[in-house]
Amino acid sequence: MTLCNASKYFKKHLNLKTSFDRSGNLDEQEWQFLLTGGVALENRHRNPAPEWLTEKSWAEIVRCSDLSAFGGLKKDFEQNVRA
Repeated sequence: MTLCNASKYFKKHLNLKTSFDRSGNLDEQEWQFLLTGGVALENRHRNPAPEWLTEKSWAEIVRCSDLSAFGGLKKDFEQNVRA
């Protein structure tokens, strides 16, 4: 990535962050989750679909469901994984 491209990316990043902060539609934890891709260090919950869902993806679903905007995602996923 060139310096020019990095600068453009950084400006877009700041603009997006500022827009979300003003509207109140995205809190800091949600923002960090989106930026990091949901890095999960430890997951105590059993993967309900190990045949096709990677452990990393399952850990991200579990971590995401801890956020208020996505509360219940893990439970809904577990209940409908075979649907």
